[in-house]
Amino acid sequence: MDDTELLREYTASQSEAAFTQLVRRHVDLVHSVAFRRTGNRATAEEVTQTVFVLLAQKAGRLVDHPCLDAWLHRTTTNLSHRRMRSEQRRQRREAEAVAHHSIDTMAPVNEEPILACLDEAMARLGGPDHTAIVTRFFLQKPMKEVGAALGTTEAAAKMRVGRALERLRIELIRRGAACSPASLAAVLQHNAVLPAPPHLAGTIAQHATPAAISAIPLLPFTQALLFMSSFKAKALVGTAVVLALLGGARLWLGSDPDVDLDETVESAATPIVTDAISGSPGLKPRALGRNSSIPLTEAELAAARRQLREALANPLPKSGTSWPEPRVLEALERFGTRSDAAFAVLRDVIAESHVTGEAPDSPEAASLELACARAFLALGTLNRDLPGLQPYLWDQLRTGPVRDQLYSFMALKGIGLEPTDFPALVETLTKATTRSPALNHQLPLAIRDLGLAHPEALASVSSEILGLLDHAEPRIQLRAAATLAGLPQGADPRVIDRLRTGLGGNSSEALVAIAGAKAGEERSRALIPDLLSYAEAAKEPGLRREALRAVAEIQPDAGQTHPEIAAEQAQSLESEQIRSRMKSPTRTFEDLV
Repeated sequence: MDDTELLREYTASQSEAAFTQLVRRHVDLVHSVAFRRTGNRATAEEVTQTVFVLLAQKAGRLVDHPCLDAWLHRTTTNLSHRRMRSEQRRQRREAEAVAHHSIDTMAPVNEEPILACLDEAMARLGGPDHTAIVTRFFLQKPMKEVGAALGTTEAAAKMRVGRALERLRIELIRRGAACSPASLAAVLQHNAVLPAPPHLAGTIAQHATPAAISAIPLLPFTQALLFMSSFKAKALVGTAVVLALLGGARLWLGSDPDVDLDETVESAATPIVTDAISGSPGLKPRALGRNSSIPLTEAELAAARRQLREALANPLPKSGTSWPEPRVLEALERFGTRSDAAFAVLRDVIAESHVTGEAPDSPEAASLELACARAFLALGTLNRDLPGLQPYLWDQLRTGPVRDQLYSFMALKGIGLEPTDFPALVETLTKATTRSPALNHQLPLAIRDLGLAHPEALASVSSEILGLLDHAEPRIQLRAAATLAGLPQGADPRVIDRLRTGLGGNSSEALVAIAGAKAGEERSRALIPDLLSYAEAAKEPGLRREALRAVAEIQPDAGQTHPEIAAEQAQSLESEQIRSRMKSPTRTFEDLV
């Protein structure tokens, strides 16, 4: 039986045998990733246990997942990262008490540098690249099965694996683990998955029944992690976007297609906005208020409404803000099972931000815009099935002002896009009123990612998207081309033609074309001369960098013949190293300087 059949059997009948077989089949992979990330066998076993508890809880939702091993790898990486961060914070708090005691949280001294940061680098890969690496090297499957996992041919799978391996190598180099493609492939082949302790699978399988899952004696970290997932995982969707929007990247909300983006493009076009709107892969949190079954009194409900309004209206701190904001999340938690009441408050705050006589640049108008942004991001933490939530957000996306088009799209990404959303997404793609530059840039990415995850559902709208390549409106042609790039349907020669035309448009259109060229990968080689010409003539430094990065993405060895690309790659590597040092708990004063 394959994973899908075992998951169906476990979901339907709570079969201990089916779950035990799943555990024994995948425990080596999960434990290997956990041990590499934590460097501590006890901690690795704890993380492994948590991953399979989550698998048991989410089995019904994972039945249709295209690659369970990829889900397990990403989930294990995320949990291990959180576990290490939790351990580092604990060590700092207890630094004086344990000054003379060493805690085994580092990897063994003989651990290869490539293994030390392998899973962190893997987490930076896109979905298809991640699945390709896991299937080919972690599971050691032949290319034919890799192609089946990716929904493509064996020949295409070979190309995908090669590109994914090169991208992984670049991520490792950024983390100080230099290696050649051949050595990386050898390390993955022999060390990516190692046998877990013999007793571990049996221990986990004992807790396969629903009663045991609910009563399993998890360690404190696991209990805290499962409790905190109530809001935080989904709420992370808006983190960097709020930083960009509230930190000054307001041009991304403008409707002027000829806006001069300048350096704002660099911050908004790079993975900051992309990652934020796409959302963090891995665990999906429980819905708002699901843990609370105690009804609220009218007085408690009124107090919850007041607290939520106050949290949304809080002034912007001098140090800036990020999402999730603890005050907003705390206010939402107070509603318990009455998420409908929280939804009503958030809608009212959004509506009130539209009815104002304040001058656009006044502090009062800025405060209302901040509350509106927070309210939309808070909507993205609610339960997708909450009555009225999806229709409200889609209506805002279709008919709302330019600013709210982007905000509502972020909220829809927060509650999770599903294959049933394809028609509405394609409808938005075709609307000439979709004017937000950020939305024009991100909408094709969202449809493409959803299509890669659900190719069978994409087939129902692919002909409609292909038809848009000949739409009377050039901007819609460009959006369609950027959507199809990277998909099997992207082999249509019109895709490259429309992207090439987009490079000759305004800054916003050029950014969409550059993003599409990146996604096209091997097919986009014909665009390399156009991208180089665009980079040479571009007035905005951010767009110039994006064009050079696109060339490096399409042809990783382009730096050998184009010094400007090599310089950009070196600068990106240096920036990544600086960011890594700044995030390190052991950073020094020299690092800060």
